[in-house]
Amino acid sequence: MGMRLFISVNFSSGTIRQLEAWQDGLRQAGVSGHWRRGENLHVTLKFLDEVDIARLPGLLKVLAHCSSQPQTTASAAFIGGLGVFPHLSRPRILWAGLACPPLVAFQSRLEHSLAPLGFSVEARPFTPHITLASGKIAGVTASLLEQGETTCIKEPLQFFHLMESRVEAGRRMYRSIARFELPFRH
Repeated sequence: MGMRLFISVNFSSGTIRQLEAWQDGLRQAGVSGHWRRGENLHVTLKFLDEVDIARLPGLLKVLAHCSSQPQTTASAAFIGGLGVFPHLSRPRILWAGLACPPLVAFQSRLEHSLAPLGFSVEARPFTPHITLASGKIAGVTASLLEQGETTCIKEPLQFFHLMESRVEAGRRMYRSIARFELPFRH
């Protein structure tokens, strides 16, 4: 039996409210898409996909080890700027960026620590972001993305989570299975 899992950094309720206000402003500016609900706004560090429940103890052990390996670098995490994947002419993801060099270094260490458990190392470089909307996105322009540069939210990051993703009553729901301290402080 498997569970659909990912590893994420979740945000404070104050930051979630600010992100929801940002989504509202984008909707009012004419942007459309499948908007993420506040409780589903996060930064994915690693998508694990379907994981057999028998592998959970080993996974938890590796995550605890990553949490216990201190990093000496500390800096503030800033959420700001807008972007799209894959490109502006055909956006499928509308995102807010997150700037935090220690998180990027931690994510790399996490990737390589999970490889011996059979999880592939992502070939693309890690771009910390929060998906605001997905699907067929319309109404995003270069000038709108530039305006997004003026928005900035400071967030103290303290924890990362092993999350389960499942569909309940037709809605995508995320549930934290385990929480670990990030090995850096702001």
